[in-house]
Amino acid sequence: MKSANYLFLSRSFLCLFLFSSSLAVQATSFLEVVTIFSRYLKNPSQVGEIAPLSKASGVELSRFVSNSFRGENYTGKRYLEAGGGCGATSICIAQAMHPLDHLDVIEIDPEMSVMLKKRLASFKNVSVHCCSILDWQPQSGYDGIISTLPFNSLGVGFTAQAIAYFKSVANDLCMFSYVEYPIVRQAVQHFYSSNGKREFQEVQKFMDIVRKNYLVDQITIYRNVPPITIYHLCLKP
Repeated sequence: MKSANYLFLSRSFLCLFLFSSSLAVQATSFLEVVTIFSRYLKNPSQVGEIAPLSKASGVELSRFVSNSFRGENYTGKRYLEAGGGCGATSICIAQAMHPLDHLDVIEIDPEMSVMLKKRLASFKNVSVHCCSILDWQPQSGYDGIISTLPFNSLGVGFTAQAIAYFKSVANDLCMFSYVEYPIVRQAVQHFYSSNGKREFQEVQKFMDIVRKNYLVDQITIYRNVPPITIYHLCLKP
């Protein structure tokens, strides 16, 4: 019980520090901060964002949306975002898209889904769906996939299913971009039980294999609180 209370307090102080810092470095409303903070404390394994992602991170995550080729006969592309959170990244993706493109945002948390729908209401080519990413069944494949899912917290079983799912809904040359928090990743290991640490290491081993097979580029964004590493993979070369 003492260990559980210590873990809860550690997460609380960590989140409070991150959120107070994030307000100073990026455009984030107090409501977004409070919502993500409360959802993270209730279910840290489900909420991907430790703090609202900075605009610099959102722009990098949508790099292969804005760089997509748009010729004379362009008919539009389809994009998928797994874990919409408060919508900071969703807006960057939407702003980078062509009017003929479409974005499906998947968010499992009902409260955040309501926030997303309100925040993205002006983008007519964006749809928000409240469900688990593994339950989402699109009618056609995607040309780009962006994920902020917390793989390290969700376990190797879910992570393997998610990667297999992304590959199944990816079109040829589909780019898959996802995030990790390198500093926090190292820090939280000290609060894990032996089973939790073992599960964490299994996720890392699995994602190392995935990156070895599909990695195109990676970059660490320091203009984010905390700094974030973004990996870009091509799931179907």
